[in-house]
Amino acid sequence: MRTQSVFCIFLILLMSGCKDLTDIHETYLDRGEQHYSGKPTAIELHPGRYRMEVQFLRSMDPNVVKYVIYWNDKADSAVVTPTAGADTVRTIITGLEEQTYNFIIVSSDAHENKSLESEKSGKVYGDKYEAGLLSRAVTISNSLAGLVLTFGSAETANVATEVSYTSASGALKTVSIPFNVNTYTIPDNKGGQISLKSSFVPDKGIDTFYSAVAVKSFNPVAADYTCTGSMTDYANSGLTGPYPWNVTLRATSLTQVELVDNDYTDDVYHWIKSGGSDSYYGDFGVVIHFDADLNVISVVNKYGQPASNGRSAELDPSGVNKYDPVTKTLKVKYWMNQPSVITPHRTSFDETFTMK
Repeated sequence: MRTQSVFCIFLILLMSGCKDLTDIHETYLDRGEQHYSGKPTAIELHPGRYRMEVQFLRSMDPNVVKYVIYWNDKADSAVVTPTAGADTVRTIITGLEEQTYNFIIVSSDAHENKSLESEKSGKVYGDKYEAGLLSRAVTISNSLAGLVLTFGSAETANVATEVSYTSASGALKTVSIPFNVNTYTIPDNKGGQISLKSSFVPDKGIDTFYSAVAVKSFNPVAADYTCTGSMTDYANSGLTGPYPWNVTLRATSLTQVELVDNDYTDDVYHWIKSGGSDSYYGDFGVVIHFDADLNVISVVNKYGQPASNGRSAELDPSGVNKYDPVTKTLKVKYWMNQPSVITPHRTSFDETFTMK
């Protein structure tokens, strides 16, 4: 009797369980077969200024009629209708903040059957990014061929640098230097100042960002020269000039240069010939000062006015005493004074410096 009771209880439980499984199966049958639209592929994000271009390959599913792009955790969205015959879908989302976004793309057919999600993250740029950009580093030197700009390595995303300058005729000019050009020569520069502004495009970007304008001042006279001219030592006729003479006019400020002897002393001394042999004036080095129009306004001795041996320098106002930015020549007359030896002037110099 006990065995029959246990069997009946087991049979009742089994029948009850089968009923529950049947109910679950019928529930899924009532829902019908789930259909998913084909999902988009090959998503690319092209960043811009407070906007993002979203690009992807459209689904191979011919039933897809639209794509929905979500961002901000699906709080915002945009609907894109594909163009007939086009394999690539593109749209630009505007009004974004300067931050990283995760974009989710879902395709849908006419019956609102949706695809599985495709997603891609990318950064949107703006004023904060632009404020941190710097113009490309550059060093400036002069040559007969023109103003030589030697650029440092271009930063990531730097595509070009605009250089603005005043030409020899006084006209304002601008030239764009590509990121892969490291040396550029401006043939007709006049002034002692240029301005630079570098442009940047983030990877696959659709907008250009710019650094603040950087103004670079330089001494327009500083360069390597060949010096020719004449020299007369009134105290010693055996001392003569060394011309032609290779020199550098080295900038000590934006309006001042010192005369460096490149042939004998390799220092700031005036090379001379003494009975045909090499020599130089001790404690005498020429420093030339210009005004804004490149007129020579003074010549002084680097080692003192006067130096310990009494030598000083003085501009001779009868000379041309001017740097010509067109011919790139400097003409200057000056004296070396040494009252303990002879007055009023011991040596006169009338020199022309021609830029190399």
